Amino acid sequence: MKDLLKDFLETSRDRIKTPITGSFALAFLLWNWRPILVLLLSDSSIENKIKHIDKNYCGYWALLAPLLIAIFYTLLVPYLTMIIERMTLGAIKGQRYNKKVLDKLEEEQNRISQEYELMKASREFEIEQIKSGQRSINELSERIASLEAKLQASKN
Repeated sequence: MKDLLKDFLETSRDRIKTPITGSFALAFLLWNWRPILVLLLSDSSIENKIKHIDKNYCGYWALLAPLLIAIFYTLLVPYLTMIIERMTLGAIKGQRYNKKVLDKLEEEQNRISQEYELMKASREFEIEQIKSGQRSINELSERIASLEAKLQASKN
């Protein structure tokens, strides 16, 4: 008996997991929400509830409409999703391309910024050398060295 109940529950669970069953159950609840609320929330006796639901809400559309909605959802929605994905594919590729371009621009901007900082530091170093007189001494030493080389060349 326990095995029979276990098999029944597993089979029921597998059936509920199928797309058409789940879609039908949801569509049925959404389509027939009024009679469900009447059944659950009305203060009338159960006989009166059933008579009211049978008189006002029972018909072919109570089952046919949810079935059509479930079939539409199960069969056509995957194709609609595929069409929408194809339509948005261009936008997704464009976004990826824009990100690559922005990343390259950011790298270039960082490189230029680093070069600017190096040039700025070099200028500040030269200004400090000029202020301290170190540059003029270096220039004079270089000039003396070049003049000595010329003198040596003219002697030979």
